[in-house]
Amino acid sequence: MSCSGWSKRPRVRVRKELRSLNQAEVSLLVSGLSTMLSVPTAEGQALYGKQYKAYDYFIVKHAVSVNDPRGDQGHAGSNFMTFHRAWLLELELSLLSVVPELRALPYWDITLDNSNGGRYFNTPNYIFSSRWAGSLDSSAAENFAVKDGLFGWRQVGKFNWEVYSEYAAIYNGSLTTGLLRSPSSTLNSTYVTRFPVSYLFKKNTSMTMGDTTVPIPADFDWGYSAADYWRCTDAAAYRNWTAWSYCLDITTVPQELVKQYMPPGAALLHPGVHWAVGSLSEQGDMGDMFDVATSPNEVLLFFGHHANIDRNNMIWQVMYGYPASPSDYPYDNPGCYLNDVVNANFKFTDIFGPSAVKPSGFTHADVLWSTRPGVSSRYTYASMVRM
Repeated sequence: MSCSGWSKRPRVRVRKELRSLNQAEVSLLVSGLSTMLSVPTAEGQALYGKQYKAYDYFIVKHAVSVNDPRGDQGHAGSNFMTFHRAWLLELELSLLSVVPELRALPYWDITLDNSNGGRYFNTPNYIFSSRWAGSLDSSAAENFAVKDGLFGWRQVGKFNWEVYSEYAAIYNGSLTTGLLRSPSSTLNSTYVTRFPVSYLFKKNTSMTMGDTTVPIPADFDWGYSAADYWRCTDAAAYRNWTAWSYCLDITTVPQELVKQYMPPGAALLHPGVHWAVGSLSEQGDMGDMFDVATSPNEVLLFFGHHANIDRNNMIWQVMYGYPASPSDYPYDNPGCYLNDVVNANFKFTDIFGPSAVKPSGFTHADVLWSTRPGVSSRYTYASMVRM
């Protein structure tokens, strides 16, 4: 693999935890995302440059990865982090094209909101407060719409056939409503929706994702402790990329390995937040964060959560010295091998800036090799210390 066109390192962006942003930075974040939510790509690129993409672009791109006929291109194990790292990079560059003063995409450290000792639990800075993401428990009177927070009463758009027709054979919205939700979704609310987490567990003691059935712990709590979060950064225990992926998300683990990778808490680090925030209605409809394909509808929480997972992976990479070479990557499902283009049916072509465009699409190897922490990565995190 040749990296000759993009080997020089510009200034490294430093991603901060959401609650460490000052008021001016919060205003920039809201302004930039609000622009992306309202200004179409073509119009935005005329104003802000080619790095700009409207927010619905990112929802559709994520949904195309999930519904790819070859199998999920972004959530089936080793491809999870390379896909989401590329997705976050593209989102970050779009956001910074609008508000360059923000300097970097923030992340959400879920351990700070843990109900047992989290610094921000039940304080004005609690993530599920009107200051940030809005209330976790919405009201049946408002059809469980998210009605407060930085993006309260945000409407879910419909699939735009004119703009995204080239992807419509793979994904074109809910088959029932046309809204930007999974094809199977029958949820007809036009607002971002969160159902009470208690509904999820009324009839469910386990969750089945693909070929894997996962028991739900009786003491399930989306707000992970620091110990659970840091568990996956242990390079001595998780000695390759696949093992780290399994530690993070047990729904990607082959059924015969579920017990091995099911220590309390850690293995639900990724899906647990999706389940608890979105939940299910009493009729079985998926809340928006629960709906895997289009979970970026939860604007603040989706990118914040996945950036925090990316932070975990980067710390693991530092501890393990990974990747040692461009070929240090496991085999995966079709379309997700080392030299395959990431999400080839909706590829990433400009995630490393305007001077590093690759029209054929960046591969998993490209993403890994050009985001080596402290070596080639264009960004880092304000906190990269394993506790």
